[in-house]
Amino acid sequence: MRHPMYLHRYAIQATKADSSPNYHKDKLIVPSNQKIDAVLVVNNRGTWMFDCNNI
Repeated sequence: MRHPMYLHRYAIQATKADSSPNYHKDKLIVPSNQKIDAVLVVNNRGTWMFDCNNI
């Protein structure tokens, strides 16, 4: 099952992924049994949710 991982209030850049393009977005699709390396700039103070939209 693919997992749409969403980080609220930030843009994420996938840097190494088997199937995700390398650009900024707020949601990364993580294929089943895969890993994605990502980079983000944490410049928005507060507590923000990082979740999978399948749950």
